[in-house]
Amino acid sequence: MSNDEYINRLKNLIKDNNEEILDEGFYEWKIYNWSDLKIFEASPTFDMGGYTWKIALLLNGYSDGYENYVSIYLGNHDVEKDDSLNVYADFVFSINNYKDYSCCKIENTTKIECFNQNNNEHHFPKFIKQKDLFVKNKKSNKSIVEDNKAIINVYLRIYKM
Repeated sequence: MSNDEYINRLKNLIKDNNEEILDEGFYEWKIYNWSDLKIFEASPTFDMGGYTWKIALLLNGYSDGYENYVSIYLGNHDVEKDDSLNVYADFVFSINNYKDYSCCKIENTTKIECFNQNNNEHHFPKFIKQKDLFVKNKKSNKSIVEDNKAIINVYLRIYKM
């Protein structure tokens, strides 16, 4: 599967809400040393739709009962500084093998999320079980984390509302 095919796969997981789209796009966070990640790790910031975003990982889950999971977050920096700002978005997270997009875990929102000063991030607390990162896929015979590398992706659609 090519990079473009994978991006389209993620894009097509977002339902058409009949809302005006301000911007949409794909961001890829390449992790070259998975074993060096701290319990909390954040991606470099990226811009989309005129806003600044980041992805964050909690490698041991975000609260009691989630210890065996990796939690993943999408955060918006702009709403932290402006209490009048509301940013509406749908997004799809994925984590995949560094060389093979078909070896992946994908999770998407089920509704448009509002990012604001009181709720500047949205997350999947049980994104993937830690052990599943290292299990070989039956079709590709590869694991998501292989050679200590993985890629975290987000396809983000921002609405004008």
